[in-house]
Amino acid sequence: GVSETVIPFTRAYSDFPEIQEMAHNLKLLVRSWLELNRNRPDLLYQRQGGVNFSGVALSRIWKIPLVIEYNSSDIKRAAYWGERNYRFPGLLRRVERTNVTRCTVLSAVSQALHDEIMDEMGSSLSSRLIVNPNGVDTAKFSPDVDGTKVRRQLMIPEDRVVVGFSGTFMPYQGLQVLVEAIQKLATKREFSRLHFLLVGDGASRKDLEKQLSSSNLRDHVSLPGAVPFEVTDRYLAACDVLVSPHVLPDRSGLKFYWSPIKIFEYMAMGRPIIASRLGQMEEILEDGEDALLVESGNADALANSILQLLNDVALGEELSRNALKKVAAHYTWERNIERILEAVDDSKGSV
Repeated sequence: GVSETVIPFTRAYSDFPEIQEMAHNLKLLVRSWLELNRNRPDLLYQRQGGVNFSGVALSRIWKIPLVIEYNSSDIKRAAYWGERNYRFPGLLRRVERTNVTRCTVLSAVSQALHDEIMDEMGSSLSSRLIVNPNGVDTAKFSPDVDGTKVRRQLMIPEDRVVVGFSGTFMPYQGLQVLVEAIQKLATKREFSRLHFLLVGDGASRKDLEKQLSSSNLRDHVSLPGAVPFEVTDRYLAACDVLVSPHVLPDRSGLKFYWSPIKIFEYMAMGRPIIASRLGQMEEILEDGEDALLVESGNADALANSILQLLNDVALGEELSRNALKKVAAHYTWERNIERILEAVDDSKGSV
C-alpha cells in the first residue's frame, strides 16, 4: 500500500493568520452586501485590522463615504509585540495601504499615529486625516455612580482612601511601577490610611501577586480580577484616586501611540487622576490643572503624588472638577462622532 501524510486543514489554518482574516473578510463582505444592499447605509465605518478590505470594496460599489478608524499598524504591531507571525507581510502591507489611501476619512486615535501616517504616506493624506481620540459614555461613567457596594464586597475599611487602577495587566500598563510605589508608601506613616484596588487581569498578574505577598502588602491591596464592562463604573466609583502609570516598552522606534480609554473614564468619574507624562495623556491632561502628571517609570514620583492627594483634599476636588468639565466638552463618544461627521462633510462625500 501507499502511505501518505495528511496535514490537517486546521493546522494550516492556524499557522497562517492571513487565511483566517481573509475568510472573515470575505464572509463579512458577502453578508454585508446581502443584508445592507436593499437599504444601503449613508456611510461605512471600519476599524483598520489585518487584511480586511471589505469597507473599501463596499464603499466603491455603493459610492458612499468610508471612515477608517486607525489604532495602529498591524505590520508594526507584529514587529513590536510578536502577536502574530504573518507569512505574507506584503499582502498585509498592501491591504493596509489600500485602506489608508482610499478611505474618505482616516481617523487616527492619537497624534503619534497621525504623525506616523504623515511621515510614511506623505502630505497627500492631510486633507482627510484627522486626530480623533477615544471617548467615554458620560451617562454611564459619572460622579453619581455609587461604589459603596463594591467596597463592602471587597471588605475595604470605610476610613481608607482607595487608589484605583483599571485595565489589562500587561507590562506597558506600568503596574510594576505602581507596586514599587506601594512598597515605598508602606514605609510612610500615612500608609495605614491607604488601600489599593487593582481591577483587571493579564500576563503580569501572577508576578504582581507574588511581589505583593512577599512584601506583606496584601491587606492593603484588592485584586478582584477582570470584571464585566457593565460594572466597571462601580469599581471606579469605589476609588478616591485613579492612576494610570503607563510606561513605554523598550522597543526600537516605538512611540506611545495609544489612546487609553481608561483616561476618559477616569475623567468622567470625577476622581483626581495621576497619570504618566506620556503620549496622549500628556496632550489631554494638564499637570496641576486637571491631573497630576509624573515621569513615566518613576515610582518615587508616583508615590509622592499619591501622598499629595491624600493630604490635600481641596487639590483633588479641583483637579476632578476641571477634568470632568474637559471630558464632557471634548471627549464623549458623541463628540467623537461629531468630529467624524464634520470631516466627512468637509470631504464632500468623495470616495
